[in-house]
This record gives sequence, C-alpha cells and structure tokens, in this order.
Amino acid sequence: MGETTQLTKATSKSDSLRTTVPAGIVKQFGMREGDAVDWNIKIKGSKLIIEIKHIKQGRIPISEKKERTRKTTLDTASFQ
Repeated sequence: MGETTQLTKATSKSDSLRTTVPAGIVKQFGMREGDAVDWNIKIKGSKLIIEIKHIKQGRIPISEKKERTRKTTLDTASFQ
C-alpha cells in the first residue's frame, strides 16, 4: 500500500475535506505551494479511481502548463 494521509474539515462551514500531499510525492513531482491539483474521479467495477493532475501555476505561462499525473485506486466499499 502507498502513503496514507488523514482527512480533516477544510473549514467549519464547509462539507469539503482537506488532506496533505506526502513529502515523497511533493519531491517526486516537483510540487510547490500555490500549484494546482486537478481531480478526475472514475468508477471501474468496485474500484474508485482518482486521477490527480499536478498543474504548475504561477511559475510558467498558462499556454505552457506542464501536467504530471498520479493515479490512485481505492475500494469503493469504503465510501458506501
């Protein structure tokens, strides 16, 4: 199994949750504060597939955005 992080409430007035990107992933993909993460959610059989695209913002022109992808597979039974 990969890295594990804990979910916390984003704000007291929101239903959104927040998590931490593990340091190993931050280093591997060259992530920095202010970068964006694009979430793409799919269901395949009994699995929840979460594809995360790292988009470097604020350091390169929008027309030249570099995207890096990391895929995570979770069992949908844990979300029912």
